[in-house]
Amino acid sequence: MAAASTLPLDEVVHSIVKPPAARRGTPAEEMVALDELTAAVTFFTGSAREAAVRFPQNANVAAISALAGIGLDRTRVELVADPGVATNCHRLSVSGAFGRLNLTIENKPLAGNPKSSEMAALSLVRAIRNRISPLSQ
Repeated sequence: MAAASTLPLDEVVHSIVKPPAARRGTPAEEMVALDELTAAVTFFTGSAREAAVRFPQNANVAAISALAGIGLDRTRVELVADPGVATNCHRLSVSGAFGRLNLTIENKPLAGNPKSSEMAALSLVRAIRNRISPLSQ
């Protein structure tokens, strides 16, 4: 996406779909009856900036997408609680002068913290390795 943003981007949508358990202890509990869900519910749609401020435990990765693309205010974020999923899903849709990009990542939640995944920790490890390595991988 960062390479694609060299040309103008028209739209970036980052959808974050997680099981209801991953939404406990967040403002989503005040917006949706998490324990009563029988189908997916989108409980937030807004900018990446607003998502990161209102849902820091669940939407911080959307800020990374925004910074790689069209910015915190133009990137649209959708937060979904779905009792039918067992993973933390990120669905990224990007369109612009380069064409279209659709990417889905399904992370297994951390056993001790269902709001996050191993991928978050692995991304940090990769960032550190890239900083100390003479060649980025």
